[in-house]
Amino acid sequence: MILVLTSFIMAFYGFYGLNILTDKEKNKPLDKKRINRYLYISVGIVGGLTLLFALIPDVFFSFANERDDVLPAELLSALQSDRHDMFVADAWRSFGFIAVTAVLLWLIINEKLKQQQYLVMAISLLVLFDLWNVDKRYLNDNNFEEQSKSIGQQYAFTPCDATIKQDVSLGYRVLNLAASPFNDAHTSYFHHSIGGYHGAKIRRYQEFVDSVMMNDLSKFSMKINTIRSDSEQLALMSSLQSLNMLNAKYFIYNYQSAPLLNPAIFGPAWFVDTIKMVNNADEEIQAFKTTDVKTTAIINKEFAQQIQNFRPQHHENSSVILTHKDSKTVTYTINVAKDELVVFSEIFYPRYWKVSMDDKDCSPNLLRANYILRAMMVPQGQHTLHFEFVPQPWINARRVSMGSSILILLLMLGALGYYIYSCYKKPAQKENIAVQK
Repeated sequence: MILVLTSFIMAFYGFYGLNILTDKEKNKPLDKKRINRYLYISVGIVGGLTLLFALIPDVFFSFANERDDVLPAELLSALQSDRHDMFVADAWRSFGFIAVTAVLLWLIINEKLKQQQYLVMAISLLVLFDLWNVDKRYLNDNNFEEQSKSIGQQYAFTPCDATIKQDVSLGYRVLNLAASPFNDAHTSYFHHSIGGYHGAKIRRYQEFVDSVMMNDLSKFSMKINTIRSDSEQLALMSSLQSLNMLNAKYFIYNYQSAPLLNPAIFGPAWFVDTIKMVNNADEEIQAFKTTDVKTTAIINKEFAQQIQNFRPQHHENSSVILTHKDSKTVTYTINVAKDELVVFSEIFYPRYWKVSMDDKDCSPNLLRANYILRAMMVPQGQHTLHFEFVPQPWINARRVSMGSSILILLLMLGALGYYIYSCYKKPAQKENIAVQK
């Protein structure tokens, strides 16, 4: 933070001094001889240092650091040479800017350049040129390649991905066992993934992975190679409840082969006919290991007020269909013969998710089931249930940021317009006064 303040203060007082220098009313107490002396001293100190750095840099710097010892000798020599050349180039560059600015200031001080606005324009162009070249080192044309070139090269589209992409149904997910499931970004680039990686993780989901899902993954890895029939495979898949409720339809185990299809998934949403109430998070995890979550929803007692005396009884004519899904919205068409409890294969995250049924807000009725999933009590009839992610603090911050940027731009344009207006107004006023006299 102190480095930012230092940079700001140096730039601010540089322009503040320039303002005084170009304002005849403010610099009246200063004669030309005194101002020139200040200029020579400033140029001598700053320009002299940059010139010394450019001519004899090795006297001041070694261009090595304590971490260089781990590098091979030939690489270390090349690295130090690059550092030396970059430093010298920047020193000459800085000296050039100082020299040009000093000449411009000398011309204004000694009234060789009458129009002061030319000085301001020249200084502004130098600042723009300086910032533009330095910024291009960090953000240049290479940062604006087409997505297909920059990202597509990192994530090759494999035959296995092509097979999965033929499935156009909504809501299914992919588990990649050909890589580390929870440290792999390839799968998430092409598909909805069970795993993936992000530095900031949802704690509850990570707890579920560590406590439940890893056991299912271990079970699958140990038994899949011993399967000899479709019935054995179905039995194994049916036992992987954590993956089935997350709708893990495809398992990748070889990028060049077809994926393994999981026939035991629960789908994007399903009805249950039993509620198992538990007292805390530990009981939720333990209950999951001994409960058939395809027919039973495990609910924490913190949601008891919403449920009250509700007792679900699934009717065979009831249906729930996922009709739309993207990163911010999920929509279901639900038709139930009587009141039902629906569990959705979506992570429960109540903050900023707005839930509406038939365009009426029902966010307070959202429940958490099976430790990580969403659930909702749906009354008899046909309904449209809509989930929408609306992060209001982020939206407000974006509006404030945009408004502030527009305001700053308007202030800058206004200041520039006023400056130009005042520059051309003063000569006109002087001419009028001279004519009147």
